[in-house]
Amino acid sequence: MVEQNCVYERKMTLTYRVLNDSDYIKPDKHNKNKREITKLLYENRFPLVSQYNSRDYEELDKSDYYPTKRSETSVVYNVIVDDKEIATTNYNLDARMVVDAIKKFVTINELPESNVQYEEVKITKEKEYEPDEGYTTLMPFVLYEDTSDDLTYRRLDRTMTIHDVNTDNTPDFDVNDASNYSAVETRLNLGKYESQLIFTIHWDAPAKSTKANIEKHLVHMPELLTAKVINQVESVLKEHWNMDEDKTTIDCVTQSNINTKAACSPAVISSLKKRQAEL
Repeated sequence: MVEQNCVYERKMTLTYRVLNDSDYIKPDKHNKNKREITKLLYENRFPLVSQYNSRDYEELDKSDYYPTKRSETSVVYNVIVDDKEIATTNYNLDARMVVDAIKKFVTINELPESNVQYEEVKITKEKEYEPDEGYTTLMPFVLYEDTSDDLTYRRLDRTMTIHDVNTDNTPDFDVNDASNYSAVETRLNLGKYESQLIFTIHWDAPAKSTKANIEKHLVHMPELLTAKVINQVESVLKEHWNMDEDKTTIDCVTQSNINTKAACSPAVISSLKKRQAEL
């Protein structure tokens, strides 16, 4: 039996540039801007998330978006002679060597006996950690709250899936049947002078699909998602990244690949078993 389907992919890339790319931007300032953008996107339910650890919005780790204070404990070793601290080291072995050397020096030179020892001291300090600004996968969780287009949205790993809503208001969704939904992966790459917002839209179509159905899954169904993400991203870039609206460019490409799957014939299996028997 031969099965055939067609995988459509539409990739739309928006490229943003700063107002004056001849100005030098210090790395500290750039990282501060990225952290502020990351925080605002999270607060507006458009968070940048890890591509390796997929979670729902309520389960995201807030330390990825806000500075956090953590306690750090370190250990030092003080060498003490007659209740006076004379040396400090980070290593137990070094402290012992200092104590042994002092005792040996006192003995060789026949000096008055001293009380020589070392003590372990634990030092606890509170340190502020900035959030990780390296995530690039954007997940528009805010769309869970939107049903204005008679569509429903679900997170599937690092993509957002878009489905029709049936007349009984239940989503027409079967994760094993990709022809029922469009899948959108959204990435935001924040650079010093150029940033890119990239939408990759997939639809696993039946072998024979009408032009109208192709446009529905690649253009019309993802339209609300892409529009909302673009508005949100551009608003934070204007405020915290010095974006030049006149330099924004949009590149959009659609491609398709036909996949064919055929079950192995009984003759192929029989031939393999025959060759096994001959070995």
